[in-house]
Formats: sequence, structure tokens, C-alpha cells
Amino acid sequence: MSPALGQVLGDAFPPTRNRWHWVPNVVSDRFKAPTKVVEKKDAIRFLNLALMTENKGQLDLIEAFKTVADSNPSAELWFGGDGPIRQALEKRASELDIANNVRFLGMVPPTEVPQLLEQVDIMVVSSHYETFGVVAAEALMAGVPVIATRCGGPECIVEQGDGLLVPVKNPKALGSAMKALSDDLESFDPGSIAAEPEPASQGKPLLEG
Repeated sequence: MSPALGQVLGDAFPPTRNRWHWVPNVVSDRFKAPTKVVEKKDAIRFLNLALMTENKGQLDLIEAFKTVADSNPSAELWFGGDGPIRQALEKRASELDIANNVRFLGMVPPTEVPQLLEQVDIMVVSSHYETFGVVAAEALMAGVPVIATRCGGPECIVEQGDGLLVPVKNPKALGSAMKALSDDLESFDPGSIAAEPEPASQGKPLLEG
């Protein structure tokens, strides 16, 4: 599913090292044909779409978003999904005094994800590990820029012009990327993002924290 997973498998089974070939996940056609028009605005909406578990890094994302909300009180962070750490996320948002900026959408049916992507500006993948990262691929096909951690999968998805890559488990770098991309959102063209180049073996980050 990604070159990083091939490396993990090669390390686990040394005789197979450098013999793994990867095939990226297929993204449904329903994510095509973006109609988004990027305009300069204050109410930037970030979306994280994932199960709410420790591995998905949403507690890092809450901390990172605090930096954005402090500089832009109109910014919003939407969480699509549910899971064992949802209560902790809600509590942390209240502790950081950003509860009014954070929306918990609950589970989002797959058929409703394209419509959800039309309502947001930036997808954020904050995971600690991903074998691929299909939500990043779906967002890009819909013309939505992506901020992702270098957690294994996104490095072969997010390229220059698509968004930003940052280190894993680094809320400061993630917050800096969120602020930088939201400040420069007009320079990202949905049509170019939605183009379908061959996946790369290495991502090309615009920002490394």
C-alpha cells in the first residue's frame, strides 16, 4: 500500500528485502470534478477524518490547532469519526478554551464524504502511522490540500503543490504547517491538486518542522 510498508515488511522478513512492490489504493470516482473556488477568508475549516484512537494523533492535532485559533479566532477544526479517545479530545478542547472552534461530527458515512470535503478547506492527517492514508488521497482528488505527518503512507501521496508534510508527534510543527497553509490557501489550485499524477516514492514537502 506504500513504499514505507514495503520497507517494514522487508525488515521483518530479510530474504524479501527490496523485493516488495506496492500498489496504491484506488479512490472512487465520486471524489472527482472539484468545484471549489478558493477565496481569501478568515473562517478556515480544517478536517480530520479518522477513527479516534491514539494512533491517529488527534490529541497532537488539538494542541496544534490551539496555535491557529489563537491567531485566527474564526478558524474551525472539524473531526469526522468516533472512537475511544473522543471524550479526551472534547475535554482537551475545553481545557484549551477552543471548544467553540472545534466540531465533532460523529461517524460520517462514506457516501457523504465528498459533500463534506466541499465544505472544508484543508484536510489534516495527524496519524502516528499509516500504511497508506486513503483520506489524504480522497481529499486531493476532491481538490482539497492536505497537511499530513510523515507517518509512512502520506509521503507517497502528498507532493509539492498538494500541501505540507511534517514530522510525526510534533504538535508545534503541525500547528506551524496549519497556519502557513491557511495563510497561503489562495495559492493552491483545486484543479491542479485534483490532477492524478503517478504516486511518488518520496513526498516533496513544502515545510519540514
